[in-house]
Amino acid sequence: TFVNSEINDPKESDSEKSGCWAVGGGAVLSHLEKAYSQHMAFGSSAAVRLHVIVSTACDSEGEAKMTLDRVVGVGVQGPWELGLALFSWLPEVHPDDKSVKSNATALNQLLADRMGGRTSMLSTQLLLRLMSLLSVESSDGTSGVVFTAPHGIWVQRRGHADHKPEVYTTFLAVALAQATNSSYAVWSAAERCKSDIRSGPDAGNIDPNYAAEDCLSELPWNRVLTRHVRRFRSIASRSVKPKGFVGQLHFDIHGRRDSIACKDGSLDVSDCDIGLGAMLNMGVLPDDGCTARRVASQLFTALTEVFQGTEFIVNEHPRLCGWSPHDPETAGDIRHYTLTMQAVNKRL
Repeated sequence: TFVNSEINDPKESDSEKSGCWAVGGGAVLSHLEKAYSQHMAFGSSAAVRLHVIVSTACDSEGEAKMTLDRVVGVGVQGPWELGLALFSWLPEVHPDDKSVKSNATALNQLLADRMGGRTSMLSTQLLLRLMSLLSVESSDGTSGVVFTAPHGIWVQRRGHADHKPEVYTTFLAVALAQATNSSYAVWSAAERCKSDIRSGPDAGNIDPNYAAEDCLSELPWNRVLTRHVRRFRSIASRSVKPKGFVGQLHFDIHGRRDSIACKDGSLDVSDCDIGLGAMLNMGVLPDDGCTARRVASQLFTALTEVFQGTEFIVNEHPRLCGWSPHDPETAGDIRHYTLTMQAVNKRL
């Protein structure tokens, strides 16, 4: 889903609000602002964030529980302590499969000293996953829906110009998730701060929406989607669903220009795009295409109703739709995946 990023700051006065924020006499804005404020309680819960990070880094909840018990056992209580322990190098010699580029981490040294020797150390793969996941803030909702905003900061897109931030997409993803008891994934506050100060991407922040196929499984945003599917896999198969569960769905929030030039010279004029290209082009089951078209139609009807009385235009058939076909001439041999393509690959 793409939304027009040319919207006013949600903190502005009522007289300055326009576009989608003015829908229903400010009711939509008030609801989103209230939902976003609830997220601040999650942001201050270091233990919750630590649990989500460790669980996302691991391949199973059993492994996650064991790893979390070890990490908490040496005094790590939240992301700040985890980052300090991961990025502090010590003049020790750790096994190659327990170190990061031959560097001994303080975390593994603590685990070795306090939790039963070097067999308690974390693997290099797990250390690197934890490091990368510190840059992403994600939460656990109960609805089965997850909202993502991968372009909330400057990011690198290899072979292309750096991708600029898309204004307010982080706010929208968090607020929508909180308003619907859903999950979300956005760049962490630290990454957003660095992006604002530098007006450019951090060296390690690769565009999650242009992910190379050969490294998908280790990318933090892809792992967030993997864990989301894992959390709700058993629930989705039950005949009686828990209260609040609506199904496994992924909404990827992006910004867009007021108008986009198409190859035929026409202008793709819209404020809210419904992009289901990944579902339409990557469906596994025979009826996946029909399902995608039905979802698009329902979203178009609902969003048109929301924006009724405004000048906002909803586009059911946008040019940018979350589907990126492989072009060997421009991308080489490696295929790149948008975040919605990654989700569809996981049957999300």
